[in-house]
Amino acid sequence: MDTPPPVRDGSGPLPAFDLPEGISSLGHGFSVTGEIRAAEHLIVEGAFDGRIFIPDHDVAVVRSGRVSGELLARNITVLGRATGRLVADRVEIAKGATVEAQILTERLVVADGAVFQGKVNPTRTDAAFAVFRHERSKRG
Repeated sequence: MDTPPPVRDGSGPLPAFDLPEGISSLGHGFSVTGEIRAAEHLIVEGAFDGRIFIPDHDVAVVRSGRVSGELLARNITVLGRATGRLVADRVEIAKGATVEAQILTERLVVADGAVFQGKVNPTRTDAAFAVFRHERSKRG
């Protein structure tokens, strides 16, 4: 006879998740609007509309992921879809990805089979990061 799984009553420890420490994930079942600021890497599996600011870490938009708005990170990898404005030291658009954006980066990689429509400016990355850090310091 199979025993049913234990019922969570909030008294015990939470179950372990598979994400390594230092990485957050916006799951594929989520659709979020707003602003994300984080001090660790981010994986976007769901849909996000707004501003993502993670200047010291990396962001990956996986195949199921959709980002619309402004994305600022150390490195950005798009395997799904991104529209808006991307600012990073390095942006990679993988095979099968679609990006319609203004990109500010010194290093852009566009794989065969990727779709990119927009403009690239390799000279304004430092200024964009400086503006973000200034705005963040004013907020406290």
